[in-house]
Amino acid sequence: MQLRLWLEYLGRFHPLLVHFPIALLFFAALTEVTNRFRGRPFSRGGPEGWLLAGGTLSAVLAAALGWMAAAGRNDFDATDLLRHRWLGTALAVQTLVGGIVYGIGL
Repeated sequence: MQLRLWLEYLGRFHPLLVHFPIALLFFAALTEVTNRFRGRPFSRGGPEGWLLAGGTLSAVLAAALGWMAAAGRNDFDATDLLRHRWLGTALAVQTLVGGIVYGIGL
């Protein structure tokens, strides 16, 4: 019972954290596109790497907190909740794969 209360408490931070990875990933992409238009070569040491790493970490954390927030709640439509859960999870996995690909330089 105590664990469930902690999970529900941590899940309440999901709305707070959910937009942060979007902003970080947007600025990572914007930085990368700007570098390409300026003719700069690919480099893994630039700010886009840090933005991507932060966006990836916070996307995974936001997805985990979202699962915690929905645990035991019955006030959502089941279909909408299922779609929201899996789209958030898919985005977290996609950013994780993107971060790995960026990190190894493909």
